[in-house]
Amino acid sequence: PTQSVVDEAIAKDCDLIITHHPLFFQATHKVAAESFRGRIVNNLIEHKISLYCGHTNVDISTDGASFTLAKKLALRDISFISKIDNKNYDSYDNNITSGLGVVGNLPKLTKINQLADKLSQVVPLFNQPIKLAGEKNISVNRVVIISGSGDFILNSQIAFATNFLAADVFISSDLRHHPVLEFRQTFPQVQVLDIPHFSGEYICLENIQKRLANKFNLIGELSTISTDPYKQLYFSSNNALK
Repeated sequence: PTQSVVDEAIAKDCDLIITHHPLFFQATHKVAAESFRGRIVNNLIEHKISLYCGHTNVDISTDGASFTLAKKLALRDISFISKIDNKNYDSYDNNITSGLGVVGNLPKLTKINQLADKLSQVVPLFNQPIKLAGEKNISVNRVVIISGSGDFILNSQIAFATNFLAADVFISSDLRHHPVLEFRQTFPQVQVLDIPHFSGEYICLENIQKRLANKFNLIGELSTISTDPYKQLYFSSNNALK
């Protein structure tokens, strides 16, 4: 819930803002207006606008970002990672056991560059490129998706214990250089696609809008404001690495 989103809600006389990411990630003891979070809280109070932030409770829903992206890619046999083989992964990673991330199969073997092209069509409002760590002519079938920042799984205990869930490709966001480098050395058979964080999670907001309309007959408007902090791309004119 950035200031631009709050300004939009004020301009449109909204009573409620629903976002995926929360305004506060840590314990907060003051909401003074000298901080941007404090200013937002004060704006909301002044204009009598409620704020609801659904984060991991949205992520573990079949209407959440990872599951929605899996469905838009037409994956089959979609399951939350925490449900695979009915195994208890508590000892591996709390992020996994809380249901973050899904695994499924493409309808048929697909070239990784074709999958990347499909992603570019179904992931909305992206300001950044989709990046591939792998070989562009490789065919893939089994897909792991963690919308949002997912590199916690790359070199985790669950990755080693399950041969990375027998996947051919991993789709996520904010994947850091060294974790991906190490992961590709250990699991060279798994291609990695890094999609824009904002877009990979925005994809589920329409589901929330429809649910509220159907359940409570609430009139809601899906904001088209991109809160992705990266707005521009610049590419080097040096062709040495091409």
